[in-house]
Amino acid sequence: MKKLFYLLTALTLVFIIGCNKNDDLQMGNELSSNRQLQLRTDNNLRIYYDHGGKDYGCHKTGGNCLPDIVITADKIQRMDQIFDTVDDGDVDDIITIFTEEYDLLTESVDESTIDSVINGEYTVESKGFNSENIRYLLFYSNQNSIKVLELVAPFK
Repeated sequence: MKKLFYLLTALTLVFIIGCNKNDDLQMGNELSSNRQLQLRTDNNLRIYYDHGGKDYGCHKTGGNCLPDIVITADKIQRMDQIFDTVDDGDVDDIITIFTEEYDLLTESVDESTIDSVINGEYTVESKGFNSENIRYLLFYSNQNSIKVLELVAPFK
């Protein structure tokens, strides 16, 4: 009886793991570096999706979207300034604001990602408030002239 229990448990785990991997393949989620792969497997990050309009966000697991980051009242104005600067799209201004607000940004996003924006390895874009009142910073690398989404930071 114990052997049957262990066999059924093992088969169930194989089935569950197989389904999760299939979901990732269907989402077309690509990771471009070992660091991101490590984040994906160790931190169980969610998958970012964008279906147009206000239908975007993070769901499921196995992606590159951080947990929701709650902005406290004392930091709202500073975060608004960061989002406004990113929305304007001037690279020099973005580097300046990321440098000035380094401590604030690294409270929720890893230092290497913020450093990559400051040194020009990554670009950053924002998505305004979605239907759940969350806005996003999207961090991209450029690999062989292909824009690769490296990390997504959702702010509430």
